[in-house]
Parts: sequence; C-alpha cells; structure tokens
Amino acid sequence: MGKNKYYCRINGTIYNLSKVQDILDKKENQSIALTLYEDRVFDNIVDANTFEEVLKFNHNQIPADYNEALKRLQDHNVQSRRSKLSCPRCGSTNLYKYKRMSAPNYVCSDYYSREYDYRCESCNCKWKMD
Repeated sequence: MGKNKYYCRINGTIYNLSKVQDILDKKENQSIALTLYEDRVFDNIVDANTFEEVLKFNHNQIPADYNEALKRLQDHNVQSRRSKLSCPRCGSTNLYKYKRMSAPNYVCSDYYSREYDYRCESCNCKWKMD
C-alpha cells in the first residue's frame, strides 16, 4: 500500500479511501462515517462510526490495516478502563471484586443481580459499583 496513504485493508479487502482523505485534509465538508456508508465500505452506520473512532485514535491517519488498528483501539480501551478502577480511599489498584448477592430477579430470569462490590486489599475499604 506504500505511498498512497488513502488505501486501507478492511476485513481482507483493500479500499481506496481518497474521499475520506479529502475530508481529513479539509478539502470536503462531509461526515466521514456517512461517506463510508454511502460508498458501501461498511454495511451499517455503526461500523462506519467505529471506523471514524479508529481514525481519531490513529491521529487522523488512515491505517493501512483497519482490523489491526481496531484491535489496538480495543486493547487501549480495555487498559484505560482497568487503570481507572482504584480505591476511593487510598488510590490502590490492588482490589478484590465480588458479585453482589441479592434477592432473585424473576423478571429477567437472572437469579442474582449483575452488580459488583469491591474491597481494597491495601486498606480494606469496601464500596459498591453498579
């Protein structure tokens, strides 16, 4: 794909995304997601919006391989979520997570809630997170 910065492999197919590059270069004033959807690069607008998020994560550069760039974004998001969870008292990330036990919920056929409680292994602080 070399010199042409607007070619991108998406799910094994190489696409010419010169229209997207024009939008990034401010030559066109249109939504990137809408352009990708209208050009049938993606079957639905949600996937096209996801591509736009990958572009932002990739510093507004069209990636040579979308699937690899998407994986990097997903890994980054997982790491960000993990690193944000810390003890409200001491800031430690050495936490124990356990499922909150509650009365059976017959409405959604779940016997127990999906809420979790946390305990800090450093200072023994306990808190609930929904």
